[in-house]
Amino acid sequence: MKHASKFIYLDMLRGVAALTVLVWHVRLLFFLRLSDLPTAAAANYARSMGIAGKIFFFATSFGHEAVVVFFVLSGFFIMGSIQRSCSLGKWSPLDYAVSRLSRLWTVLLPALFLTWIWDRTGGWAFPDTLQYSGSAFGTGGTLPIECLKPLFLIGNALFLNTILVPCFGSNIPLWSLAYEFWYYVLFPLFFLAFRAGYSRPARLLLLVGALGLSVALLLGNRLLIAYFPIWLMGAIPLYLLRMEKVANLLRDKWALWAILALFAGILVVMRFELVCWMVHGINLRDYALGICTALLVASLSGRTAPAGVSRVATFLSDVSYTTYLVHVPLAFFLCAWLVPSKQLFTPTNAVVFACLVGGIFAYACVCWFLFERNTPRLRLFLSSLITAVRRRATSGK
Repeated sequence: MKHASKFIYLDMLRGVAALTVLVWHVRLLFFLRLSDLPTAAAANYARSMGIAGKIFFFATSFGHEAVVVFFVLSGFFIMGSIQRSCSLGKWSPLDYAVSRLSRLWTVLLPALFLTWIWDRTGGWAFPDTLQYSGSAFGTGGTLPIECLKPLFLIGNALFLNTILVPCFGSNIPLWSLAYEFWYYVLFPLFFLAFRAGYSRPARLLLLVGALGLSVALLLGNRLLIAYFPIWLMGAIPLYLLRMEKVANLLRDKWALWAILALFAGILVVMRFELVCWMVHGINLRDYALGICTALLVASLSGRTAPAGVSRVATFLSDVSYTTYLVHVPLAFFLCAWLVPSKQLFTPTNAVVFACLVGGIFAYACVCWFLFERNTPRLRLFLSSLITAVRRRATSGK
């Protein structure tokens, strides 16, 4: 994704969201939670950690909410790109597929290989730790090593995890990548089905395909379809920014502060569960957060930033996708090796935790340098290959 100065704060938002997920997952593996202890022991633990510990646990507990932010940002950029291409008459399903798959697979395929290495090594060296015995977060009692089957590897590479197969090994964050991939497929089908310029039979075929795929995904994983509207909320800022008066209003500093206050309020409501909005297992608070995130995206778009902020935002955004995909397997391994049992919150443990997070982030940066940095080269190679095949087919005729 090319960076533009008008989206620099969105880059910052995406980078911070990735770091939030990283810190949250490592904290779940490293520190004891109050819910891990009996009532009396939990009360003593809460008193012993003090105000600093309580602030720390509150500030590091927004990993799920960060994924909602990811969805809205993804929808904003992908839908905007498709709409611009169509309006210029440059839309090509093949070029779109090459762009999306090169972007996803450049990191996903190495991440799957690294997951296999870390989980195989950790499962062999530390089989009785909570990380590899099925007691860690997100495993549902399943041993990570049991999810390293070749069929699961293929399913995750084809974005069928959570639909037909589980996430590969310990790499639980792969669930949201599968969601996003199918949103990349669904939106163009629906969008083109209702867009002028196509024949009626073609539009009908696109609509039938979109509805059929939606039903198939619903049967495989209803939450995937339930979160599609949140991804579509990325269209809200696209619509609002087309209206000059509304765009100017949203970019006013007081409007930004009001939206930030609303955003923070929703996070507090979600964290303390002040309102229960669960319907058939779907948390409607995520929809409220999605709408607020869409307003925040609209307000942040078009704002300029100092050079230092721009450099930090660009860097964090660049490594965000890789960070998201590679951090959990290494976190499982390191925590099983260094802290096989969860730790109490103390100043010393907080320093160890910070070093652990820093080390995992550095590892993610190395992975970015080795793999994701080469995404444009892979995209160019695939485009050149397709062009060569087309020319050969044309010359053969």
